[in-house]
Amino acid sequence: MSIKDIREGWYNYLKMGFNKKSIAPEFLKEVEKRANICKDCPELYTIPIDLEIVKGMCQKCKCVFPALIFAPNKRCPLGKWSV
Repeated sequence: MSIKDIREGWYNYLKMGFNKKSIAPEFLKEVEKRANICKDCPELYTIPIDLEIVKGMCQKCKCVFPALIFAPNKRCPLGKWSV
């Protein structure tokens, strides 16, 4: 994952928190699809405490969930989802 992907992922994630309509509807569908795949993946380590902004981390690519699913050009290192 590149610095650009990290920046875009966090930016889009936070932007959606303020105004869901600021994210294109077709991209929101992709984010939802990615989230469902990640939630079922054994590589996702979920944080046992309830944090509003961070829910977990991918053990494979070390990206923070859910920000990682908001990076438009991010690819799953296991090939479960891509751009």
